[in-house]
Amino acid sequence: MKGAWILGAQATSWRLSENTETIVTSSDKTEEIKENISLIEKTTITQFDIGFPDLGITMSFNEKYKLILMPDVNDYDLPYWELFTPEQMVLKVGADAIWSYVSSSSLV
Repeated sequence: MKGAWILGAQATSWRLSENTETIVTSSDKTEEIKENISLIEKTTITQFDIGFPDLGITMSFNEKYKLILMPDVNDYDLPYWELFTPEQMVLKVGADAIWSYVSSSSLV
């Protein structure tokens, strides 16, 4: 799905939880992910935190659900996550706290 802001993650584990209960994770089956991720569709992001030094992300939705990205060192030379902005920019964050903020058109 696409919107004004787009968050992408590659080779990064994640989980969606409600309070302390895990609802679905990146290691679950595709059908289960599609079914459960719909819980945060059309909700409002109420908090966005970036952890340091792990560079993980915790996003809260309607103060009820949390989507947590848990970067792990990988051998793929991929960013942990990318945040595309409405201004056609992208923030790319990867291992060793290496990051860039560039025009998304430069990625083509």
